[in-house]
Amino acid sequence: MEAYTIAPLPPLFHPSSHSQLSKELPEFSPLFFVPPLEERPQNPIVEALVELSSLPQPIEHEEDTLTAGSEVEPQQEGVVDEADIWTTKEVVAETRAPKNQNLSWDALRSTFPNEPTPTPFLSEQPNDVFDAVRHHVQPRLNDPSLQLRHILPTELLKHLMTNLVGNSSSLYVWDSTDERLVSNGPREGLKLLVIVEGLDDVASTSIIQRFLNIGTMLRRVELLVTTLQPRNGTPTTHAFLYALSTVLVHIRTTLSRAPPVPAAHLTGLWLHYADTESVLSALASLCHRNDGPPYNPLPKSPAGLLSQVYDSLEKHMEHGSSRTITALLAYILTVTSKDYFATLGESLGLLEPSRPHWLHTGSHFTSSDRRRGNDILALDDLEFENASVSSTSEDLEHPDMPSFIPTELAEALPAARKSLRILQAADPDHHLCSNPVLETCRWVWSSEEVESLWECRNQQSFPDSAVDHAPDTGALTDMPAVPLRHYQPELAQFRLFDLEPGVHLETVTAQSHTPSSTSSFTAFLALYPDIMPPLTPKLQHLATVVLQPLFTRTAVLSSALLKLYLTSLQLETHLIILRSYMLITFPSFRIRLVEALFSDMDEFRPIGRGIRAQTRAKLGILDSRDVADEAASQSTGQGIGLGHGLAERDTWPPRGADLSFFLRTVIVDSLEERTDTSGDDNIQSVWKEGEFRLGFALRDLPVGDGMGRWLNPMSIEALDFLYLDYKPPHPLDVVITPDILSKYQRTFTFLLRLFRAETVARIIYRSTFRATTPVFSYAPKAQETFLSLRFQIQAFVTAFVTYVFDSVIGDNFDAYLQRISELRDTIADGLAEYSEHELTSVFALRDSHSELLDRILRGCLLRTTQRVAGDALRELLELVLRFGVLATNLRRGAVREADGAEQLSELYKMFQTQMLFFIKTIQTMHVKEQAHDKTVSPVLDRFQAGNSNPQSGKRSQMEDLLTRIDPTGWWRRKFDKQTKRAV
Repeated sequence: MEAYTIAPLPPLFHPSSHSQLSKELPEFSPLFFVPPLEERPQNPIVEALVELSSLPQPIEHEEDTLTAGSEVEPQQEGVVDEADIWTTKEVVAETRAPKNQNLSWDALRSTFPNEPTPTPFLSEQPNDVFDAVRHHVQPRLNDPSLQLRHILPTELLKHLMTNLVGNSSSLYVWDSTDERLVSNGPREGLKLLVIVEGLDDVASTSIIQRFLNIGTMLRRVELLVTTLQPRNGTPTTHAFLYALSTVLVHIRTTLSRAPPVPAAHLTGLWLHYADTESVLSALASLCHRNDGPPYNPLPKSPAGLLSQVYDSLEKHMEHGSSRTITALLAYILTVTSKDYFATLGESLGLLEPSRPHWLHTGSHFTSSDRRRGNDILALDDLEFENASVSSTSEDLEHPDMPSFIPTELAEALPAARKSLRILQAADPDHHLCSNPVLETCRWVWSSEEVESLWECRNQQSFPDSAVDHAPDTGALTDMPAVPLRHYQPELAQFRLFDLEPGVHLETVTAQSHTPSSTSSFTAFLALYPDIMPPLTPKLQHLATVVLQPLFTRTAVLSSALLKLYLTSLQLETHLIILRSYMLITFPSFRIRLVEALFSDMDEFRPIGRGIRAQTRAKLGILDSRDVADEAASQSTGQGIGLGHGLAERDTWPPRGADLSFFLRTVIVDSLEERTDTSGDDNIQSVWKEGEFRLGFALRDLPVGDGMGRWLNPMSIEALDFLYLDYKPPHPLDVVITPDILSKYQRTFTFLLRLFRAETVARIIYRSTFRATTPVFSYAPKAQETFLSLRFQIQAFVTAFVTYVFDSVIGDNFDAYLQRISELRDTIADGLAEYSEHELTSVFALRDSHSELLDRILRGCLLRTTQRVAGDALRELLELVLRFGVLATNLRRGAVREADGAEQLSELYKMFQTQMLFFIKTIQTMHVKEQAHDKTVSPVLDRFQAGNSNPQSGKRSQMEDLLTRIDPTGWWRRKFDKQTKRAV
């Protein structure tokens, strides 16, 4: 057997060789280690947090001025800014290396491995790994019209910051057709879809869309400003564009700054620009630029534009929008309405009218010398001496007003403006016409300013300090004070030469040192409160306080003009003249008028054909030769009740010369017999002028379609062509308008009908009141019928005439004059007592005057709604004339008794039927009047004796008429019996 050589064994371990062995073998550290604790309380978690707090603080970034409210706002003492979460994370990541995030007690020892362990979650993997896995799991369908582009967040941010201010980039360009930012495809028909690394297409599109929305809305609004600026518009429109452009410049400046969030954190940037998007959305909604073209146009009228801004601000306040949005809209409203308020102040005399353009609010806009009438009320600016009364009435139809102006002020402003024009025409030296107050309205937002205006409101005074101490909102600096020298509107520009030489250059120099174009907006944002002032919790409450100077001014103007009308212009005296003559209540005038137009002589005197016969008729000379013409006069009939000689044969109506002969002295003689000789010279002068202001006139009436009854002297309408006219002096024609005079004339014509019927009733009574010679000697029954009909007609005519003059005219007009007298005495006591009355202006006085005449017409049954009762009354008066003709013919023996009895029976039946119908109609109207008693004017209801309010204890007009014509109810009982028989 072959022997093998065995290698020698290594030497045994020797202590001397231990150091060399330890160098060759690796050292094994213990897997678990508990460090020895010191002799003190141990809290390793708190110690670890203290170590984290010792890290460097994050870098401070400049605060966003759009949300902070000022461009450079000092840090308030005791207020610590909250660290931005994105910046803090970035700083921590830079100062600390990646480490194992597992927290345990072992992690507190220094020998713990800090290398991060791989996470098992896919969403926590690097972006490239996550995108690759997602693309593998959810592969995208191939779309030939869509091109994908994956991009890093840092690279995408460069493009989005360009799009953020409305400019085009290589990814998104401006589409001028749809006016929005769209993706920039490589060729036509191919869309570009940008996907951010680490995000899917939905998240990427959502983040990018906010940036595109901001750029789109910003550029749309800027295009609106650029498009509208060159056009001719009102100063209010230019002020709106100026405020809008100032806000846009501020937003663009803010967006141009570097974002405070690192580019890698797109989500942080998306949240950072959320407020900016909401602000631009509010602006775009205000300008109708939220959706693509075509756009709804902005209102052209100043009132419509201001209403749109105000309504938008009110909506955002009610919905609890952010402070930035409400402050932005409040700034636009403040700047836009400033010139409108100035024009309102000019129209009411609060400011000097027709100021030079550099004194106008918002003088940075180009302005011409023309009146800015389109910027305020739709009222004519003609001199009132040349303006017609009809235009005065039409001007009071108040035009469109901004929605923040209350209804009562919107109705009072046109009246106050016209009151100032009338006051300037009637009394040019009045202090309200010559001394402007130099104050106007303005929007205030802080509690201090609102409290100041509130105190002025309670004191009814508004000093200049309460109006002009607010910071300027974008307008140029006002020029120095100008001497209060009065200029005509066309010469107002020459006021510039009243200044000292070179003064205007100082203003221009001061304007050149303006810090920035948005400094006024920045200052406004800094002062705008977070909540509304406590005194005005809602915007409408604030508007009421802001507009209080206009409320006070309208009341002062109305009071001053009303005082002028009731004192210097003697309105009450003119009303007394109208009542005395046009309503025929003056006894002397009534007697002379009745004598001139009517005659109750029962002798039959037909008018002769010759000139001498006509002369005798005009002079009232009796002559037996005229009886020979009786046969000839039967062909045309007899104008019973008319004055002798008034109607010529075969001619009606009479010529103007004939009427002038009879009426030439009626007015003059009655004025001379006036017994009221007051010591007031103004009142005496008004009565003396009555001779020239009063006059009779003729009018042409229609003749077709059965309306020619006035051509027949036997008709009750025979004198409808005659009317009495009155020419009121200027400016009393505002209260005594043509429409009111036409109502007087309708009443005058109706009274002439009543006077003729009353005259005929007297003729009937005088010609037949003889017991020894009855009318029907051989027909006792006919005689009884005749006497009964005569009594009924006499009672009806007398009752109705008494009702018209005592109740309809007397009660209503006397009460109205009493009210005017009380108002004249009260208005001198001051505004506080005067404001308690309903008649607060001359236009309210005019309306009450018109309503007074409407009430008189209603009592006379002359209203259109009373046509049935009016026609029944006219038929009754016609029957009175027919009965008068029959009575005179029977008295003269021109008609046989048999024929007369037959005619009498027919007239009696007709009168009975018509009277019953008239009574029933009046009774029905009385029931309706009680059901609608609330329709009575509140101005007249308090003091008229004949109102229909049951609580007043007075009878209504219809009830009074029923009581007078049927005091015992005999007619109503007879009507009820006939109704029962018919049933």
